[in-house]
Amino acid sequence: KPPEGQRKSDRGVESDPKIVDGTVYVGANDNYLYALDAETGDERWRYEGGHRANKGGGFVWGAPSVVDGVVYGNSRSDHVYAVDAETGEELWRTRTEGPKGGGVAVADGRVSSGSYLDVNLHAFDAETGEVLWEKELESENCASPLVHDGVVYGMFVDQPLLGFDAETGEEVFRYEGAEFGINGVPTIWNDTLYATAGYDPAGIHAVDVESGEQEWHFEVPQMIAQVPTVADGVIFAGSYRETNLFAVDAETGEEQWRFETHAAVNGAPNVVDGVVFFGTHDGYLHAVDAGVDGSSEDALHDRGINSHHHGWVGDPEPDLEMVPDGDSYKPTDGDFELPYGDWLAETPNYQGTVDMRQREYYDPVTIEVGAGPDGLQFDPPAVLVEPGQNIEFEWTGEGGSHNTVEETGLWESELVDESGHTYPIDYTTLETDETRLTEAGVHRYECLPHSDVGMRGAIVVGDIDEVVDDLLHYSVTDADIDRETVESGDTVVVTAEIDVAWIGTDERIVEIELFADDEQTDSKSVSLTREGTTEVTFEQAAPEPGAFSLRVEDTEAGTLTVETASTDTETPAPAESDETATPSGSDESGDSGAAAGEPTATEDAETSADGPGFGVAGALGALGGLSYVLERRLGNDEGEE
Repeated sequence: KPPEGQRKSDRGVESDPKIVDGTVYVGANDNYLYALDAETGDERWRYEGGHRANKGGGFVWGAPSVVDGVVYGNSRSDHVYAVDAETGEELWRTRTEGPKGGGVAVADGRVSSGSYLDVNLHAFDAETGEVLWEKELESENCASPLVHDGVVYGMFVDQPLLGFDAETGEEVFRYEGAEFGINGVPTIWNDTLYATAGYDPAGIHAVDVESGEQEWHFEVPQMIAQVPTVADGVIFAGSYRETNLFAVDAETGEEQWRFETHAAVNGAPNVVDGVVFFGTHDGYLHAVDAGVDGSSEDALHDRGINSHHHGWVGDPEPDLEMVPDGDSYKPTDGDFELPYGDWLAETPNYQGTVDMRQREYYDPVTIEVGAGPDGLQFDPPAVLVEPGQNIEFEWTGEGGSHNTVEETGLWESELVDESGHTYPIDYTTLETDETRLTEAGVHRYECLPHSDVGMRGAIVVGDIDEVVDDLLHYSVTDADIDRETVESGDTVVVTAEIDVAWIGTDERIVEIELFADDEQTDSKSVSLTREGTTEVTFEQAAPEPGAFSLRVEDTEAGTLTVETASTDTETPAPAESDETATPSGSDESGDSGAAAGEPTATEDAETSADGPGFGVAGALGALGGLSYVLERRLGNDEGEE
């Protein structure tokens, strides 16, 4: 198959390329880590990952790992580093004994890296670069380790394929079916470990990850320094001596095709939407038709060692970074992700919302239940669909019993652990008269037993611009009462601040409710804008004596104590006279001296008792939620939520 595109560096390219969000990250033998536009090959930035003065020459051989907007890597100049993926700015750089010839693995807050001339396996703190532990081995390893299910796998000179406990460093896996080179990295797909060996016998080895027993072997002479990847059930791996890229059936080990490169293939191929990217020893980066429709999906991809984005980079980007046909967007306002708030903050496989609107109308959107390495994920966790589009949940049978429950109770499935079980979102399951989800909006759902470990998802229905414009996210950051103790009839003032995290339009009117002892007593219409913080004030008369817990919405403002009102008026002693005394200012009929229309003391007391105050519950409250974010979708009609 002819190459579809090439990009040449000043010297050789031996690093595995990583493709993330339209950018190719790749190291070169000129000491630099490059960020290139994946569509055009234009350079975005370069970072000097190596230093020529150090032993090993400073070549950036290692495959970078891109995790949470940070590029982690190493070089033959003894350094491990972290770089901002957007700007190329260095975040930290740590030096250890021994050049680092291979890449790094990032998992569970740790960066694992082997060494070229010493025999230590290192673990670093991913945030600070601090060395956490070292493991002394019998020989060196200058390739990236693989971290999978708590095991660090590595390939070492003249040693078996080894696996170590990620926390203790103790050996927990060993495969002695061949002699493995120092630059190879294994991968795992469908509980099978795939590795390339240089000798006795050379080629691709498929090994059961639990038992360590060989499943099959594909012979390729001296397959040194190779890293396989799996896409659509096909393994792609290069050859150092035969200068070929091979495609092999992952289940049977049968060859599918080979591509002649005329130079040694270095490192790991990476498949993205049917195109396989790889580098060769003559300094070229190749893009070749892979003969499959999918993308790399093995353990190296899952851990970011061989990563990519989900859609072809050449598609245009509409508003809010939406890319059609299966790619994803992640609109944000500051640190606040839309349109889900923090609903998917702990969902490990959430990378954006997958656009499923390009599918045929009657082809259902299938969401796997029990996906991921532990069977504790929905996949994809967030999708965008057309109104009325067919949606179906399908169980994998992994991770125990799961259900899918919509946040507002629109649907709720039974707990099921059966593989192949399906649950359609239609008239048979919805708690409405709708046949499907026909109204634009956002539906957040979860697996109740596993929600606390991030098994959550969301379905966005309709045009994404309309959905986001119709969202409002705000929280109450402070609420106070002007005094804690008052007398009956006194005026009490409650002041609160509302912080707007996101608003789809310039202004929205919302109703803020006031409570006392969990009973609503008042509400106010408040105008929220993009300005940020809005203040709201409630004023009410204190009721009969007692103690009242005050809040607005969901946040407690404190306890108000109401005491009996004091009086300064004393009843005068009766006059000593045979005649009935008539108070000054009153007429002979005995009317009091109150001006016409003025209430008497008795009337005034009755009016106060019936006047404005806490009502039945004696309610005052304060706006709530220092850590609580209230998200509500406001309809177009006034008062509709």
